[in-house]
Amino acid sequence: MTSSVNEARMRSPFLIQPGSKGGDTPEQVEAIATEATRCVENGDWGGYLTCIEGDLMPAWFARDSHRLPDGEYWSALRYVYNTVKPARRWLHVFHSLLRSERPERHEFMAPKELDVLARLPKTFSIYRGSFLGEVDSRLGEFSWTIDEEQAASDAVTLFGRDDICVITGMVRKAHVWAYGWGGVVMVPPEKVFKTSTRLIDAKSIDCERDKYFCFD
Repeated sequence: MTSSVNEARMRSPFLIQPGSKGGDTPEQVEAIATEATRCVENGDWGGYLTCIEGDLMPAWFARDSHRLPDGEYWSALRYVYNTVKPARRWLHVFHSLLRSERPERHEFMAPKELDVLARLPKTFSIYRGSFLGEVDSRLGEFSWTIDEEQAASDAVTLFGRDDICVITGMVRKAHVWAYGWGGVVMVPPEKVFKTSTRLIDAKSIDCERDKYFCFD
């Protein structure tokens, strides 16, 4: 039985795994594969995504996103991103996918997020939590926040060290890939300028603050 399940999985490596949602027999795995094939044939990419194991969605998207029409790329990527975040092991994949020049990038954002982005100034400050030994690598990542206090809270929560800090940078709105719920701003790392680092005192930081901050 295990061998048959493994064979089915090898044919469809990204589909829901055995033991997840009842997919624990070859027949059930094959049923999921059949549904996935039907969705692809009908151009139902939203339905196809429901057949993929959540944690494997970025790997599938990185391999097969060229099959999606322009009108569905960004909405599908948004679904994948929101499903797996904040899984750090996939950040390099999203970094690459967000660089796509596909049209209709606005589809990656919800209407409220688009509204917030529209109301931000042409050039504004962004922040990241870090510690001194990791500043250079953190500057190479795409996800920042417009909320300095949130960045400080993240530094305390994620690192809990004596040398935690907040990195500050500037970015032009024209270069922003997307704004996300929680004050997140996704930007090409090379477009961040005037960076500086400020050490913070962990005892002075409120780590219980709302981590889903967003302008009303």
